[in-house]
Amino acid sequence: MATGFIYVVPSVGKDYRQPNLECVPTTFGGRIYFGPCKKPMRPRMSAGDYIFGISPSGRSPRRVVFAARVTEKMSFAEAYRRFPKLRGPVGPIHVQPARIPGPTFPESHYAHIPNANHADTWRSDIRTLELDSFFVCDREKECLGRWLGPAGPAVEGQILTFLKSCAVYGNAGLLSKTNSGANERTPVHYGNLFTGLHLETPAPRALLKLICKSKILAFPLVSGRSDSESVVVKETPRNRRSRTC
Repeated sequence: MATGFIYVVPSVGKDYRQPNLECVPTTFGGRIYFGPCKKPMRPRMSAGDYIFGISPSGRSPRRVVFAARVTEKMSFAEAYRRFPKLRGPVGPIHVQPARIPGPTFPESHYAHIPNANHADTWRSDIRTLELDSFFVCDREKECLGRWLGPAGPAVEGQILTFLKSCAVYGNAGLLSKTNSGANERTPVHYGNLFTGLHLETPAPRALLKLICKSKILAFPLVSGRSDSESVVVKETPRNRRSRTC
C-alpha cells in the first residue's frame, strides 16, 4: 500500500518556486528528484509512495507546490553515477564516492563535493545506511510529477480538512495520529514544534485527487527555477550563502 508524505519545503521562495537546481526537491528534465534533508522522512519512503510539498510561511496563501510519485530509491553513489548533471555544487547530489575511504560510515563510502550544499551537515544527513537514499519520481503529467508553484491549490477547504486527518511525524517518530491543530497559516502542526515535521497518510491518491480537482484546468507549465541548466548560477565559495534546501 502506498503512503503519502507531506511536508513544508523551506527553500521555496515567495514566488512559490525553488531558487536554483541544488534545492530539494529538484525539477530537471521533466522529473522531480528528492535527495538530502528530511531525515525522519527518507528512511520511511519507498518506490510507489507519494510526496507532497507545501510552501513555507511568509506568503499567503500557503500552497501545495508539488505532488510526485516515487519510482526509484537508490544510494547517493548510484545517483552520482547515473545523474552527472545533478551533481553538486550546482545540483542536489552533495556527496561523491570516497577516493580514500574512512574507517566508518559515511566516510567509508563518501566525501563531500567541494562547494556543494550541506558542507557542514552532510555526515549527519547520511549518517546511516538507511539515510543513504536518493529518490527519482515519475515523469510529469497533469498535476503529478511537476512543479505546481503559484498554480498549486491553496491549503484550505477540503485539502486542509484532509491534512488534519494525517498522522504527524518528527525526529522522535510518530507524534500524533492526527494533525488536528492545523490551520491555513500552519498546515503542519504539533504543539510548539514547527520544523522537522512531516505528515503521513495511507490515502495519498485521495489527496492527489483533491489537488488535481482544484486546479487541473488552470495548470500552466511552471518552472521551479531548477529544471533548466540555463537558469542555474554557479556560485563561488566567496558569494555562496548557506541554505536549507
